[in-house]
Amino acid sequence: MRLCETDDPAPANAYGAAKLDMERTIAGLPQDGLRHVILRVANVVGADSLGVALLDRTRPVTLDRFADGTGPRRSYVAPGDLARVFTALMHLPEGSLPDILNVAATHPVAMADLIRAAGQEPVWRDAPAGAQAYVSLDTARLDSLFPEVVGCNTPVQMIADWHRLEAPG
Repeated sequence: MRLCETDDPAPANAYGAAKLDMERTIAGLPQDGLRHVILRVANVVGADSLGVALLDRTRPVTLDRFADGTGPRRSYVAPGDLARVFTALMHLPEGSLPDILNVAATHPVAMADLIRAAGQEPVWRDAPAGAQAYVSLDTARLDSLFPEVVGCNTPVQMIADWHRLEAPG
């Protein structure tokens, strides 16, 4: 499933419905000299449940394996790239700001590759019914606005960016 900013949202669960409600609330806010931009941000490396699992070296990192033998592929964004997107948005002229913007690396990555880039091996379990093998954000709009801002596109680059920002002092 590849999600574009112009797609009609169809939330699959309560979390998605709450996010859509939030977007509708933001879209309905008065402008009053402010310009609102809805950011649909991918999983941020290190800030999702995978990041938590990678930090806990006492337990294995478990991933779903689908019938075709692959694991989940998802859109991710490195934390440094996310900060650069925020900065770039602040410098766009008001008339150039989009209403909605997907924020992610250009291509989704295999979660197993993120685990390996962090120096671990995934432990596999059968994917439950209804699990999605592939979910990604279309970044054509982001790429056209800021062609050089998102620079971490591989699992190795993403994990390195996270570790660089997490390093003490």
